[in-house]
Amino acid sequence: MLRDNTCVLLFNGDGLVCGVQKSSNVFFSAALGKHWKDLWPDELMRDGNSFCFKELHDNWHVQVKEISNNSTTQYKYIAIIEGVDQEDDQVESKTIIDLRQKVSFYETIINGSCDEVFITDGKGIIIFANPVSESHYGIPVSEMIGKSVWELEERGIYYPAVTPIVLREKRKITIDQETKIGKKLMLTATPIFNSNNEIEMVICNSRDVTALEDMKKSYHDIKQKVQNKQTVLSRNISSEIESNQLVFAGDSTLAELLQVSKRIARTESVVLLQGETGTGKDLFARQVHDLSSRRDRQFLKINCAALPQELIESELFGYKSGAFTGASPKGKIGQFSLADRGTIFLDEIGEVPISLQPKLLQVIEEQKFTPIGSSSVEEVNVRIIASTNRDLKKMIKEGAFREDLYYRLCVLAIEIPPLRERKTDIPVLLNHYLEIFSEKHSRQINLSPDALKILINYNWPGNVRELKHLTELLTVTVMTREIKPEHLPSHVTMLSKEHLFPRENSKLATALEAVECELVTNNYIKYRSSYKVAKSLGISQSSAIRKIRKYVNDNTIK
Repeated sequence: MLRDNTCVLLFNGDGLVCGVQKSSNVFFSAALGKHWKDLWPDELMRDGNSFCFKELHDNWHVQVKEISNNSTTQYKYIAIIEGVDQEDDQVESKTIIDLRQKVSFYETIINGSCDEVFITDGKGIIIFANPVSESHYGIPVSEMIGKSVWELEERGIYYPAVTPIVLREKRKITIDQETKIGKKLMLTATPIFNSNNEIEMVICNSRDVTALEDMKKSYHDIKQKVQNKQTVLSRNISSEIESNQLVFAGDSTLAELLQVSKRIARTESVVLLQGETGTGKDLFARQVHDLSSRRDRQFLKINCAALPQELIESELFGYKSGAFTGASPKGKIGQFSLADRGTIFLDEIGEVPISLQPKLLQVIEEQKFTPIGSSSVEEVNVRIIASTNRDLKKMIKEGAFREDLYYRLCVLAIEIPPLRERKTDIPVLLNHYLEIFSEKHSRQINLSPDALKILINYNWPGNVRELKHLTELLTVTVMTREIKPEHLPSHVTMLSKEHLFPRENSKLATALEAVECELVTNNYIKYRSSYKVAKSLGISQSSAIRKIRKYVNDNTIK
């Protein structure tokens, strides 16, 4: 028996009330023929739903059932309506308020999340998406709700769709996904099962990893460039190893230095190579690296004199994106980072600005540095070899070089003597390079004894580098099979001891001309500028130009 405050309504397939149990309530007595939308909101009318509503001063609880086993099509739904006491209503109202507060709380959390929350029902229809979804897919949430995941995939909004995989395999799935607006997402979809072990909904969580993927791509691009550079360098090294190896006579002072370099190579200490330009400091640095435990790692040579002072720091230590005006938006990896676990050779370290020297000292002492524009410290494991042709002690007195950096560099110092002090090495070097350049230029050429004597007596201001270049020049330009004294440049013949003081009856003019040739040639090799040569010798620039053209045979000088 139904109580007096209970009523039953029957609905047909069109949603109209087709039967009313006699009720004392006027509202329900007049419901016949009305649509359920006239009684309560449309979305409440579904099988198994239970809800409350208020009509005038009375509160009612409604329970909806779908009549699925009816033999006729007259009745579709039955609604059992029961009155609720005021006290019960207050309790239920409080429960509803608490529930709404909880829903609002969790909704705030989900909508405020930086990760996407995307929910579909068991048929792949989207029933919820938080605001982050809009920034991932480029369409408003209102365009997603009610759509199937297959439809959005076909429209190219994203690819691939993960929900179909979850519905098919009935397990948690994690995939990478790309969207129409270029976002890269890492997405995890989790199925939620009902009591019948059927998927009731699929909850998808995704995170935007576009920036991370771009960083990974940039890293791999840089790594590939480094590997390509290493390949090219290894090929160049293998093809030029003969021309760049240390060559000396058996009784040369270099023989002893080579033994020293072998002992130094077994350590991890900083090495300072000192000597004039062209003496082969870079070859010694390479020798130390090749004999060390780091021989299979990177060997990077940095010519500090060739870099503009304002760029040395960014070249050595790198910078982050936006560190300064004109900086690459991707940032830059510094040479110290590239040389990690290998060796870095700082050629002409005396040219490093004094403002940058404390940072260089920190790397030497702590193996740490901070890239430009970064707040984090990077650690490296680098063997440091430095070289200079300058007087660092004099620079310290002039305030151009830090004393603490000098003593930190001088842990293991090697002084490489100039070629003029290693006369026995000259014939060996000449024969070595003649063989190399004869093969390179398909020539067969030799030195005459007289030419060899002049070259041995020449003071070689440019050291081994000058000898190497002169040998190649003679190999290319001399048309005969033998290089004779008349084939040698005038500055070489004038500066050889044989020509400086050939006989006791030499004329004063000849001796003076030889000295003048030596001064002009040495200064030109050092400065490569007529203006600087003129300033050094105390003559006019026009006179310097004429003398350079006369003794050096450089007609391009201005």
